[in-house]
Amino acid sequence: MPEFCIPSYHCGGHCPLYLGFSHPNLGDGIKTGNAYCMWNGYCGQIVFSNTQVLACPGRYYVYNVPSIFCHVIFSAMHSVCNDTSCGPLAQCITGACICQPGYLAPATFLPTHDSYGCKGKGDSAF
Repeated sequence: MPEFCIPSYHCGGHCPLYLGFSHPNLGDGIKTGNAYCMWNGYCGQIVFSNTQVLACPGRYYVYNVPSIFCHVIFSAMHSVCNDTSCGPLAQCITGACICQPGYLAPATFLPTHDSYGCKGKGDSAF
């Protein structure tokens, strides 16, 4: 889950979650804080209190978000990226791979540690 505001529909859902605090390091235990999402064009309009995150071996995290509702989705991001690791039509911004303007990741696409693929909004893959 990213630590910065994600625009509505960016990850295929109306309200993609982002953390309002930094991820814990391995061995820190569970870190608790607020998660948010953009709603009606404003970041932080909806607050998910007591969101918990645990860093696990293998460079992944486990999240617990209480009181989630149907328009909310989890968005994935690379923990580390560079100009060549994001894949076609994607770019590395603030350590995360995102699709270039005008492109989206297909709904069935799951990013991996070394790739992220985007397609045009009108492509048949959507």
